[in-house]
Amino acid sequence: MVVKKEKKKPINPKSFRISLWNQRDDCYSDERSAGTVKKQDKIEMSFVGG
Repeated sequence: MVVKKEKKKPINPKSFRISLWNQRDDCYSDERSAGTVKKQDKIEMSFVGG
């Protein structure tokens, strides 16, 4: 018996990014533009290995 594998449909990168973006449940961009997000201190890259 020969088992045929289904060919996977190639993923369209643009629609993939759009679907990921639409799954987000945070409103960071809206909050940032409204000025309700606390500004955080920047991390020195040498401290994090960069």
